[in-house]
Amino acid sequence: MISSLMLLLAVAVPQSTDGQALYDQISAKLTAAKGLSVDAEISLAGQIIKTSAKALKPNFYNMVADQQEAHCDGKNAYIYVPSQKQYFKMPVTGNELQQVGFPGMESFVAPEPIKMTVKSMETKTFNGVETNMLALEGQINGRERKYAMYVAKDTGLPVGIEDNSVQGFQLKITYRNLVLDPPDLTPDAFKWAPPADAKEAVQETGELNPALLKVGATAPKFSVKLASGGTTSLAALLPKSKAVLVTFWFSECEDFPQMQKLYSEYKAKGLAIVAVNYQDSADAIKKYAKTVKATFPLAMNGIGTGDAVKLYGVKAFPTSYLVNSKGKIVWASIAYDDAGLRKALKGLIAATTGKKPAPKKPAKKKSG
Repeated sequence: MISSLMLLLAVAVPQSTDGQALYDQISAKLTAAKGLSVDAEISLAGQIIKTSAKALKPNFYNMVADQQEAHCDGKNAYIYVPSQKQYFKMPVTGNELQQVGFPGMESFVAPEPIKMTVKSMETKTFNGVETNMLALEGQINGRERKYAMYVAKDTGLPVGIEDNSVQGFQLKITYRNLVLDPPDLTPDAFKWAPPADAKEAVQETGELNPALLKVGATAPKFSVKLASGGTTSLAALLPKSKAVLVTFWFSECEDFPQMQKLYSEYKAKGLAIVAVNYQDSADAIKKYAKTVKATFPLAMNGIGTGDAVKLYGVKAFPTSYLVNSKGKIVWASIAYDDAGLRKALKGLIAATTGKKPAPKKPAKKKSG
């Protein structure tokens, strides 16, 4: 069924021999699609993550990865961690489909087709598939992107991307069984209930708080064990830092290369980072740190004052908070937003070093 549907798509929309026209055609096709299903294999810094995803507009999806699942039935979104037998439940906000905005398929979750520039096109074989390789450059969600998209010649759909610009690491994603508008995708297909032995993650008050802690709020104090041995705490980091980035992650998060670059640039200017891992073992964390060459502290979530995940109301990974030297939250984000974080950090560093924006030059008086 899948192969026949893909063939029908290819016949209905012949591929262009012009690279830009081909990309625009794919982007428009993804934006117009109401649903999709795909299997993806993501490789970054020695880590391989396999995930299967199905999505239906406006806000239905199922994503099953190696260590985490994400579901949205149109009313509630769920994050389920099988190893912890724990799940988070959040009301629908309207941005749920960002979960399936894989590189090369961002137009599926965009209101209008994404515009990128095709610098070149050439015939290449990708995982045994004959493709047109498009070298792409452009902005997506305010971030500069540059990667190669491989488009299968028989279907006219992406079968993978390669991105060598992820801070020195190669990101490779292989797409298999990609189908647009499969007939079996209806809202009923996205009904999901937590397993009977799973527990809902709640605040100590018993009330679920799906939102980020508010900017301006006092950051909760915590003390966590480091994977390398010893402990660290927010109270210990604040007096010697101008800014502390508290980020929550697990080994399937792909943003450490960018975070390491940020840390290398700003450590001497007063940035501290503590990355709290939700589920991996100390050995797994140390192995991952070595693979991605992370030099900032990697910690493990604990209990009580060490349960930073609960203290910070984290319901999705990665989630990050930037805290100033007074212990106030100045920036927060679900998913790693490098551009937004850098902007907040620059403003914070400038404020603490006494630097002020250059004054505007007075307008010249017109002679007359």
